[in-house]
Amino acid sequence: MIKNKALWLRIDGKSVKYHKITMEEFSKITGDFQKLVEKLRGFKENPAEFTLYIEDIKPGSAILKCSTATNDSTKLYGVVNNYVSDINNAETGEDIEKHLIDNNLKLRIPDIIKYTSRVWSNDKNDISICCSEELPKSNSEYTYFNKSKMKIIEELDSKYHKPQHVDKYGILTAVDLDLKKFTLKTVSRKIKGSYLGLPKNLQESILSFANRSVKIHGKYDNVKHEFIFINSISPYKGIQMDIFGNAVLDDGLKKAVRNLETCFDELINYESNKQKLTKFITHDPIDELKKAINRLENTLNFRKYEDEREVILWNYFNTLNLYLRNYDIKKSKPVILEMKSLFYEFIYDILLPIPDQESPEFNSEAYLSILEDYDDNLSKKLNELDEKYAELRPSYEELKNESLRIELDEDIQSEFRKEFGGNGL
Repeated sequence: MIKNKALWLRIDGKSVKYHKITMEEFSKITGDFQKLVEKLRGFKENPAEFTLYIEDIKPGSAILKCSTATNDSTKLYGVVNNYVSDINNAETGEDIEKHLIDNNLKLRIPDIIKYTSRVWSNDKNDISICCSEELPKSNSEYTYFNKSKMKIIEELDSKYHKPQHVDKYGILTAVDLDLKKFTLKTVSRKIKGSYLGLPKNLQESILSFANRSVKIHGKYDNVKHEFIFINSISPYKGIQMDIFGNAVLDDGLKKAVRNLETCFDELINYESNKQKLTKFITHDPIDELKKAINRLENTLNFRKYEDEREVILWNYFNTLNLYLRNYDIKKSKPVILEMKSLFYEFIYDILLPIPDQESPEFNSEAYLSILEDYDDNLSKKLNELDEKYAELRPSYEELKNESLRIELDEDIQSEFRKEFGGNGL
């Protein structure tokens, strides 16, 4: 007859005297251990398989025979033993976090670490576990909770449960004038905070930054996800559009973007492709990229903030076209690579559709604030490229002469005369 396996929980140490243990110490250890077991249960696992019952207490140290409602502790033991073994082998807190993330327990990490710390930090006793049908005959059959890993666990416990001074980035929303509370909307969550009792200059700063991108430095509670105290608040220009949630391009624009990406790649890889596939290349990749730019621009149909968004796009595509005019197959590849990178860093987000109505997830004032930051940041990056790759752009004289060849009305001619001098228009 096959017997069901039980989980054996062994307690050795000062709390055990003459094979006895105080009720208080016993309930604390077993209670914390049960909580840890519950939190390690997979989200799809049967709770009954992770609820322990004390079936028998054996003489010796303090050895508890535990079973579950299913009468077999094999699955439960496997989960707990793997976790304990990984902690015993861990060199950093990140190793423990990785184990939990790999087992789809990321959302429970704070609770798991809390009970891990309680079980591991029992200074008076050594805890160990084993899974077998009968009482283990040897101590070597047990997996011990290695006390030398306590420092790593304490650091993790501090990280998740003790307020720390941190920087948080997001959009300052829901600023309540009466209760003096606010919400910082980040990509991952909404963080609560209060500016009650803060210095007057900080309170004024919080009010002035409403619906804008900010960096807040302060004492932060990782469990409640709120600021306990604010030390400083300042503008921040690194917030991305995905803070408003996921959005997707419509089919026409998506096709135009894919076409642009293909043309980017063909131009970037043109030299190597030309050497390998000379007879198959029948088009000019520079012209194709210019056509792709035109197709994308003709596909645009912004329903909101058309002017603000198109100014940024014009700045980007005008710069790209300047680099394409004097494209040098041996020198221009790096700048085209950087322009492609800037497309996905800034332009792609600007192409994404905007909700028609305000909502808790979308605020038009905040959107315009981030759009302004995109404009500033992109302009800085483009200026840096201008300095870095000045020789790859048309010269000032080339652009000037080309402008002078265009038929212009009298007002524009007058402006050119003021700017460049002469009467030859």
